[in-house]
Parts: sequence; structure tokens; C-alpha cells
Amino acid sequence: MKEIVILGAGYAGLRALHELQKIKEVHLTLVDRNPYHYEATDLHEVAAGTQTKEKITYAT
Repeated sequence: MKEIVILGAGYAGLRALHELQKIKEVHLTLVDRNPYHYEATDLHEVAAGTQTKEKITYAT
């Protein structure tokens, strides 16, 4: 079984994780400094009060 480590849970890291999960014989490890990911493109909505932070934040 191959071991793959993905550094960073940003858009690219999560996309890589999503694609690599399709491979059966692989063990994936995702490493990030935060235990969550957020939609950076929606931060302005949280700042304006039209969205809550829970709507744009995802546990990793």
C-alpha cells in the first residue's frame, strides 16, 4: 500500500485528497495547521453579517 501525505488543506490540497480517494491501494494523510477549511471567497459575506462562519467552515 502506498503512503501519500498531502501538505495543506486549501483548495488544491482538498482537491488532491478528493481525487486520490478514488485509488483503492493508498493510505492518505492530510496535514494542515488548522483543523478546518473555510471558503475564502465567502469571507465578505461573514463580514457583512449575511452568512454565519459555520456556513463557510468545514472540519478537515
